[in-house]
Amino acid sequence: MNSFFDRLKSRKLIMTVLAAVTGIIKAYYPDFPDQALYTIVGSLMGYVVVQGVVDTSVQLANKNAAERPVTALNGSLIPEDKYNNLVSRLNEIMDELEQLEEKPKT
Repeated sequence: MNSFFDRLKSRKLIMTVLAAVTGIIKAYYPDFPDQALYTIVGSLMGYVVVQGVVDTSVQLANKNAAERPVTALNGSLIPEDKYNNLVSRLNEIMDELEQLEEKPKT
């Protein structure tokens, strides 16, 4: 269900819907004021740009976080192989949870 809402917020979908609505408005209402259309398009494109900046910032933050050494709660460094094993196990658990979520309920 979460992925459905993520798809609705996708920048590609917003731009596609925006292009379709603009085409329909200009086809059926040729007298529609261009300034109003530019305002609508500009505000949605601004949203798309801001979302792109947010996504880029998150990716950069994740990359920087992955490059830092990992420390335990007591302040000691965790060995890299132990950390990698933990991350791979967590990824496996996430995959299993996604598979359980996708199974139809009987």
